[in-house]
Amino acid sequence: MKKYNKKRNSNDRITKNRVAVLFILCLLLGFVFFIRLFQLQIAGGDVYRKEAQIQKTKTINIPASRGAIYDRNHNILAQNVKMNTVYVTPQSIKEEDKTKIAESLGSIINLDSSAIIEKMEDTKPVKLATGLTIDQVQAIYKLIEENNYKSISINSETNRFYPNGKMGSYLLGFTDLENKGVYGVENTFDKDLRGTPGKNILYGRAVPKDQGNLFEPTAGKELSLTIDYKIQSIINKYGEETMKKYNPKKMSVIVMKPKTGEVLGMENFPKYDPNNPRVGRTEEEKKLIEEMDPEERTNYYYDIWRSFSINDTYEPGSVFKAITAAVALEEKTTKEDSKYVCEGFITDIPGVKIRCHRWYDPHGEQTLSEALNNSCNPAFVQIIREIGKEKFFKYLSGFGFGEKTGIKLPGEEKGLIPKNVDSIGEAELATLSYGHGLSATPIQMITAMNAVVNGGYIIQPKLVLSEEEKNEEEVKIEDNKNIVVKRQVISEETSAKMNELLYSVINEGTGSTVSIPGYKIGGKSGTSIKLEDGQYKDNKTDASFFISYPVDNPKYTILVVVDEPQGDNGGNTVAGPVAKNILEDIIRENKYPADYNQDEEIAAQNISVPDVTGMTLKNATRTLRDQGLQSLIYNSSTDINMIIQQQSPQAYTKVSAGTAVELVADPSGLALIKIPDLVNDNMDYGIAQLKELGIEYQLSGDTEGKIIKTEPEAGTLIEPGSKIKIIIKNDESEETNNETLENSIENDQNAETGGGRNENTTSAE
Repeated sequence: MKKYNKKRNSNDRITKNRVAVLFILCLLLGFVFFIRLFQLQIAGGDVYRKEAQIQKTKTINIPASRGAIYDRNHNILAQNVKMNTVYVTPQSIKEEDKTKIAESLGSIINLDSSAIIEKMEDTKPVKLATGLTIDQVQAIYKLIEENNYKSISINSETNRFYPNGKMGSYLLGFTDLENKGVYGVENTFDKDLRGTPGKNILYGRAVPKDQGNLFEPTAGKELSLTIDYKIQSIINKYGEETMKKYNPKKMSVIVMKPKTGEVLGMENFPKYDPNNPRVGRTEEEKKLIEEMDPEERTNYYYDIWRSFSINDTYEPGSVFKAITAAVALEEKTTKEDSKYVCEGFITDIPGVKIRCHRWYDPHGEQTLSEALNNSCNPAFVQIIREIGKEKFFKYLSGFGFGEKTGIKLPGEEKGLIPKNVDSIGEAELATLSYGHGLSATPIQMITAMNAVVNGGYIIQPKLVLSEEEKNEEEVKIEDNKNIVVKRQVISEETSAKMNELLYSVINEGTGSTVSIPGYKIGGKSGTSIKLEDGQYKDNKTDASFFISYPVDNPKYTILVVVDEPQGDNGGNTVAGPVAKNILEDIIRENKYPADYNQDEEIAAQNISVPDVTGMTLKNATRTLRDQGLQSLIYNSSTDINMIIQQQSPQAYTKVSAGTAVELVADPSGLALIKIPDLVNDNMDYGIAQLKELGIEYQLSGDTEGKIIKTEPEAGTLIEPGSKIKIIIKNDESEETNNETLENSIENDQNAETGGGRNENTTSAE
C-alpha cells in the first residue's frame, strides 16, 4: 500500500511540474503576442495601416497622347488613331492549348507562333498586334467563338499611324506595341513625343478627383520637322522609278539647305512600312522571312530598318574630287589655269598602276577646271601630291570625314579614313584624290559638299524646326542662332571658285547630260567600282551624283547614291537623272525664273547620239569623237576591244556638242555583239566592219557589189565567234534580186558538200 501511495505522489508531482511549465510557456507566448500586437497597433500602426491601404489600392496608368509629327508646312507625317488591338491572357490558357492558340493567331496576324508562345510566359495580359484589319478582326472573333477561347480579346486603342505609308519610313522610324519610339525621329525624340502618363487610383471604387487620386496625363510635344512633304514626295517618285529600272541593292537620296543644314527630304530604297515594320519590303523578302527561324528573323529585321543615308558607308568616288580641288585652291597649291598632263596612266608608284577612265584616249594637257570637267584621275593624283599628305589629312577631318555629323538619328556611322599621316603611302594618297581608300555615309558626304558650296562651313544636319524658325527668312550663316556651325574649313573665296568649277562640270564637262536648260546648276558625278575578294567587279559599283542650285547662292543641294545598279552603272547614267528630275520638279513647284535664255541651250542640242552598242571600245570612242561627243567607261580591264553592251544617253538622243556618252562593256569578251546594219554598204566596207567587231562571215551571191541582206538581220545579238551570212549583189549584173537569193541558197547547199563556187569564210583579226 505504501509502495502504491509513493508512486501516486510521484505522478502528481510530475503532472504539477508539467502544468507549471505549460503555464509558463503560455505566459511567454501571450507576452510575445502582446508585444507584437503593441508593435502593430501602437508603435508601427501608421506604417502598417498605410501598407494595408496600398494592398487594397489599384493603380491604373493612363497613357499620354503621343505628340504628332508634321513637316515644315504642317502636313501630318505621324499621328494617333484608334486601332483594333489583340491581347492574350496567359493565366487563362491551358498548357496544352498554348501551341494551338499561338499557331492559329500567328497565321491571322502574321506573327511567328514561337514569338507568341514566348510572350505567353508573362503573367499579365500581353498585347500581340495592333492596327488589325477588318478581315483580321473577323477571323479572330471566329477563332474565339469556335473554340470558346476566353483568353483572347480585342480592344480598340489609340495607336501610332503613318498616313503616308512607306514614305519617309527610315527618317520617321516607328513605335512598338508599348508606344515607344523605335528608330528614326520617333526614337531620338521619344521622351518629348511620349509625354507623361497619368494615374487613376482606385479602392474598389473610384476616389473623388478632388482628393488628388486622379492624375491627368501630360500629352507629348508636337514636332515640326525641316522636311518638305512635296520634296519628299518628289524623291519617292523618281526613287521608285530608278529602283524598278536598275534594281540596285539600295539607294539613298538626300535634299538639303546647304546654308542651314536643314534636311528637306531624305529617303532610302527599298522602303519598309512603319505601320507594319515586320513585313518584308518586297515579295522575295517576305518569302525569305517566312523561311527563317525566330533568331534569324529578328536579326534580319534590324537589317531592314538600317538607314543607308545614316548607318551605312560607301566609297564616294569622283564626287570627292571636288573636295580635293577645294583643298588645293585653299592651300594655293593650284589655280584654275594650272596645267596637268594625262597620259592615260600613273605608273610611277611601285606595284600600282592608276588609270584614267579615258585611258584609251588620254586627255593630254588640261587645266584644273578641265581636269574636274573631265573627271581625270591622273590629274587629281598630281593635284594631291602638290598638297601633300600632311595637309590633306588635316582637311579630311576638317570636312568631317571620320566623324559623325551629329544628325539627330540613331546609329549614325562615322565612316573610315586613314588612322594617321604615317599610314598614308604613295598609293593611298593617290587613290584618296579621287575618293577611294576612305568610306563615308551619304549624310557625311553631302555635309562635306555643302561646305564646298556654302562658303566653307561645316554645319550639323538639322531635322527639327523651332517655333521661331518656322516662318524665319534665311539669314547669314554667322548670324543664324538656330544652326550649329562646327567650323569653317575653306574660305568663302575658295567656295565661290568651287561653285564656278562645279557649274563648268555641268555646263561643259562630263555632267552635261544633267544640265537643265536656262538654269545654272553645279554638280559632280561619282562611280566607284567595288573591290571584292581582292578583285574589282565591273558590274558592282556605287553610282552617285551631287547637285547644287543656284550656283551663285545655293539654296538646294542633292545627293543621290545608288548601290550596285544593274545594267548601266555610272554616276552620270544612274544617279544623275534622279538628281536632275528632283531639281526640275523643285524649280517647277517654286516657279523659279530661268537664269538665261533656255531656248539657246535647247537649240544647241542638235547632235544625234550614234548607236555604238555592239562595237568594240576602240570603234565606239572613235565614232563618238567623230560626232563631237566624249566617252566615259568604267571597267577594270584595259582591253581596247571590249564589246560595248549599253550606252547612255541612248542612241538618237539629241544632245549638245561635247556631251559625254557613258559606256558599259564586258571585258570578258563573252558579251553579245550586235550585228551592224550593212545593207547597201559596199562589200569591202562591210567586211571591214565585221572584222573590227570580231564577227566571222560567209559571202553569198555575187563576188563584188553591195550588201543586200545579212542573216541574221541587223540589230540581232550574237555570241563572239558566231558566223553570219552576207549576201552580195552587183548593181551591174542583170540578175534579179530573187535570182541572187536563189544562187545564195544553192551556194549554201554546195558548201555543205564542199562544192561551193564562192565559199569565202574568214575570221576577223
